[in-house]
Amino acid sequence: MYQKPNLISRHLALVCAVILAFAVSTTSARSNFAERTSLAQSKFSISLMRHLQSSNGDVIVVSPAGAAAAIALVSLGASQRFRETAQATLGYDSSRRADLDLEEFLQSISGIAGADGSCSIANAAALDSKIEPDPNTISRMRSSGPEIWIKSLSDASTVQFINQWVSEKTRGFIGEIVDNGIGNSGMVVLNALYFKDDWATSFDKARTQLALFHNADGTVEKAPMMRGTITAAARLEGRIAAISLPYKSSRFSLTLVTTRDTPAAFSEFTDIENWLNQTDYRPARMEVILPRMVLRKSSSLMSSLNSTGLGAAFADSGTFLPLSKRPIHLDGVLQKIYFKIDEQGSQAAAATAVYGRSIAAASAEPNLISFDKPFVFALRDQVTGMWLLSGYVGRLPAGE
Repeated sequence: MYQKPNLISRHLALVCAVILAFAVSTTSARSNFAERTSLAQSKFSISLMRHLQSSNGDVIVVSPAGAAAAIALVSLGASQRFRETAQATLGYDSSRRADLDLEEFLQSISGIAGADGSCSIANAAALDSKIEPDPNTISRMRSSGPEIWIKSLSDASTVQFINQWVSEKTRGFIGEIVDNGIGNSGMVVLNALYFKDDWATSFDKARTQLALFHNADGTVEKAPMMRGTITAAARLEGRIAAISLPYKSSRFSLTLVTTRDTPAAFSEFTDIENWLNQTDYRPARMEVILPRMVLRKSSSLMSSLNSTGLGAAFADSGTFLPLSKRPIHLDGVLQKIYFKIDEQGSQAAAATAVYGRSIAAASAEPNLISFDKPFVFALRDQVTGMWLLSGYVGRLPAGE
């Protein structure tokens, strides 16, 4: 004889349905934000590289995630106009409120850290008491995860403290990011990133040998070139060839794009956003030739950010009134990067500092894809959509 389910059973079924619906909606929201962030990071990255090309010669390396994190943290103490400008500068469209994109980006930063220690990223800010920082704004900044310190920036011990923090967070690869010149600053906003992971398929050291690398200017030089047969997502179309090399942790990948004929300057890589975003990639068995190398780069991003529209917002005396009773002017964005590629995998470190001064104070046989000529790359987190590093190598750096 049929019996109606009892009240407890119905309630349990309802609770389970609600939990399942919430889990599905939360997962979907995270996925949508990761996709939105990946697209934004690609736009921001390419914008930075294009502006840096003229002043950085044949090697460009940036950390889009690091720069975006520092700007997002700065925005917590800034005006609505600044947040909207920052949203556009970082590559987001205006379909959402700016503060939602910026705060969710900061929250996602902590999600990058892998349980295996393959990646870590941290934010911090040092505020000088002379700018009379607002306690409510400081509380809001701390609630998003970063460390916030109230310290005299003219004190040599503060410079040492900040550099030690950066060195610890980057495992010693970035020894310092500030000097005594920050004495006239009212605040310094920081981001530090570290990454280390092995390839899903490592390169055989026995196959590495000296071979020619063809520089962007037409010259050639000998360099240790790794060689391996790898099955990975790839795209071969016309003049361009690309592959996305996976790491063991699976959430990270290194996308590499090069030409199949003559060496190319960065400006010759057309539609590069789709290539770096892995559009139309397909699994393929490839013979990959890649230089073993170490990149070290120090770049000022201020002029690049000014050209995107943030310049006026940086200079506006009212931009940081939510943070400080005194007008603040941002006048420096410095980024230092270390990136190593070898047969085993990759290791990277990046540090970003934003300086603000108080105005009052002042299958068959594998296809061949050879990176023996200029190439563009992007080290990406597939889960959050963030780009840890990106760049263009038009000439190999001397030594390893």
